[in-house]
Amino acid sequence: PICNDSDPCTIDTCDSVQGCDNAPADECTDCSVATSLAGSAGSLPGIQDIQVSGDTAYVLTDDLVIFDVSDPFAPSELYSLGLLNSPTSLHVVGDIAYVTALSGGSNGGLWCIDVSNKQDPVGIGSLTNALVYDSLDVHVLGDTAYVAAGVLGLRLVDVANPGNLIPLGGYDPGDG
Repeated sequence: PICNDSDPCTIDTCDSVQGCDNAPADECTDCSVATSLAGSAGSLPGIQDIQVSGDTAYVLTDDLVIFDVSDPFAPSELYSLGLLNSPTSLHVVGDIAYVTALSGGSNGGLWCIDVSNKQDPVGIGSLTNALVYDSLDVHVLGDTAYVAAGVLGLRLVDVANPGNLIPLGGYDPGDG
């Protein structure tokens, strides 16, 4: 059988005994919501990243835009928080959105935003020193943020207290 469902958000596999399987490509992202947002958010310039958690979509453009996506055919904007410089990536864990940004001369690095109130998010902490300037990506696991800091390599940051980020160390590809 032909199992390609033409949906870019599924991984299509075919088994002659069990038939087709069109599993979601990413368990953390609801692609129907992402597609709906892309179609309905024509005013959003340059979407850099998106994360969906429950009925909330966090969209990173030049701002952090928060949507209620309980109806994926009619997402509604809850809030748009202006960000400094050029944001590059987003990772939401619980009530904290971790955002990386390019320096553009200042304020690049890692930012923590309290999103517990989806209609009034608040910046609560940042790390903008030279070790994390021009940060390209972030992933948070437990109390540690793993930051891709461009030519400066991998940087680890203690985020146990998002209001007081502490650099832990990292790997500089130039040291190898």
